[in-house]
Amino acid sequence: MIKIRLAAAAAVLILAAECTGCAAAAPVQSTPQSAPQDTQKTEQESPAEEAAPQEQKSEQEEAAPQEQSTPQDAEQEGAATEVPAETADYAGKSLTIIGDSISTFSGFIPEGYAFTYPYEDLQDVSQTWWVQVCEQTGMSLYSNASYSGGYVTGDTEDETGITAIGKRRLADAAVPLRESAGDSPDVIMILAGTNDCWQARELSVFSDAYDYLLSQLSERFPEAEIICLTCLPMLDPDNGTPVTMPYGELLMMQNQNGQDITVYNDLIRETAEKHGAAVIDAFNAGLESGDYIDGVHPNVRGAEKLAQYITDRLLTGPLT
Repeated sequence: MIKIRLAAAAAVLILAAECTGCAAAAPVQSTPQSAPQDTQKTEQESPAEEAAPQEQKSEQEEAAPQEQSTPQDAEQEGAATEVPAETADYAGKSLTIIGDSISTFSGFIPEGYAFTYPYEDLQDVSQTWWVQVCEQTGMSLYSNASYSGGYVTGDTEDETGITAIGKRRLADAAVPLRESAGDSPDVIMILAGTNDCWQARELSVFSDAYDYLLSQLSERFPEAEIICLTCLPMLDPDNGTPVTMPYGELLMMQNQNGQDITVYNDLIRETAEKHGAAVIDAFNAGLESGDYIDGVHPNVRGAEKLAQYITDRLLTGPLT
């Protein structure tokens, strides 16, 4: 019987050192999306396209492509990393991520998937939340089935990868980045639901889709530990609704139905309970307005906060 554990997140993984031999993702086809996904890119973009207003890079950044980490670089750096004794439960395990733009990075997602990162100050894969979690726990990346602009809801027969419950995405979750990764991942993290909220997908449809996703993952990966992350706050600094957090007030973005991400996070928790899953509330990871690039996508500091929070919950709890 699969162990399903829920880790809260929004917008799902990885010791980059273990990614040696991972083929860089083939050119990624992006499709136009609403505001949260305007940051999507493809690997075929020209330098002029890369310089679009919302993804501008300084001349200094453009002039230093050699500083971008590669899977091989990560292995050399990680070889000297000493895994703390308390991470023994996860050290050596492999991790798969199922997510949206928040978990993408060019070269580490399946062929044809849209991506957002590298983006603004987060330019190296070692800065992503999922690589940091793996470095801190001793895990390695099995696969990253994350799609920028992707949903939980959608057609189960989808072959593009845009929906987490589609047959393409579920199949890609099982395809390792390197041949020596094994037959299946040991741990699966899900960080998805942000775009379902943004597009005001019906709550009952979202709940059913998340339920289907957990059921499919349990069936396909019966030995894996499944960890669901609740979505991060979606911010709107101009027209957001004030929400009081333990560390201050955030201006939360609402969809056309007047709902914010907390409504969808409640459904994630309820679905987890139905499956007997644990929950880690990443929504309360402590990200503030200064931890985002655009109110949706974490910057370097935000990714660090998210990674540390998830790591702490994995190693010491609480799991609720």
